[in-house]
Amino acid sequence: MQDLTAQDILAVWEAGQDQHPVDRALTVLEHGFPDLTRERSARLPLGQRDRLLLVLRAQVFGDVMTAAAGCPKCGEQLEIPIAVSEVSGQPAAVSGQPAAFSLRSGKYAVRFRLPDSRDQAAAAVSPDPTAAHRALLERCIISVRHGKQEVRPSRLPEATVTALAGRMEELDPLAELTFDLTCPQCGNQWEEVLDPAGFFWAELAMEAQRLLSEVHTLAQAYGWREQDILALSARRRQQYLGLAGS
Repeated sequence: MQDLTAQDILAVWEAGQDQHPVDRALTVLEHGFPDLTRERSARLPLGQRDRLLLVLRAQVFGDVMTAAAGCPKCGEQLEIPIAVSEVSGQPAAVSGQPAAFSLRSGKYAVRFRLPDSRDQAAAAVSPDPTAAHRALLERCIISVRHGKQEVRPSRLPEATVTALAGRMEELDPLAELTFDLTCPQCGNQWEEVLDPAGFFWAELAMEAQRLLSEVHTLAQAYGWREQDILALSARRRQQYLGLAGS
């Protein structure tokens, strides 16, 4: 892993403007983990991908991230401080081929792999969340047997689908990062889902806008080129910004 420089942040932001959110996550990984090819990162289980993004995010912006959530009952806005180190742990070693797992549910025997970015992107085109969830699971099923007969994944009963989803969550817990919240205003309790890739991208986009503003100000004041301004440390840029405004 390597730190994201000011130049990297602007490059990631520019490349991601017209990309699907899943592709944006892979673009960020390309810059933060240069030894990890885009194809390999696309095959990472979602939780492993997001763990790497969280570790990179902590290196760029610090360990604590502050998420926002609105109470679905009264609309009260909450700020949720999250320590990346507490939710991400140590980044797992990047694996090669996706591992296969087995599940027995009633008379059904299912072999499956964990969802990756390709599955997430394909399922996102489904018309509603329920259909997207089912499509995601079916893409990850390698084979299904009912007794001695092989059957199509679409024939799985809901009980087996639920068991499969639960087993995937056990194997890859960071694939869906959830928090139990209580509203201090009305006492309502609910579960909020955090999208690490989307959260990190929003932070990078804000940082890119800040950097562009600094480049604009310093270029006007001193006539410097963008690459020279970005090569300065953040502390030196702030000193020059102060002098330019004095």
